Amino acid sequence: HLIAITSKYGRDIFLHDPHINEIWAIDKMGSRWKFFWYLNRKWKDVKVDHYFYFGGGHLASVWACLKRVPNRTGLYTGLF
Repeated sequence: HLIAITSKYGRDIFLHDPHINEIWAIDKMGSRWKFFWYLNRKWKDVKVDHYFYFGGGHLASVWACLKRVPNRTGLYTGLF
């Protein structure tokens, strides 16, 4: 099950990809902590075993690291 997390501006990139099962288009939520807690609630009942970073903010990467997602990969930035 593949979920793309993107801004509302990047949503169209994933719309017609047959491999994407869900798209979470997230607008700015006011603060980084609101976004972090949103991810925590959204994925509460989902077992995440892969995380791919393609660019943008790193808060989802921090979340994946703290949640110990076993397979994290993507653009290397030196943060994780």
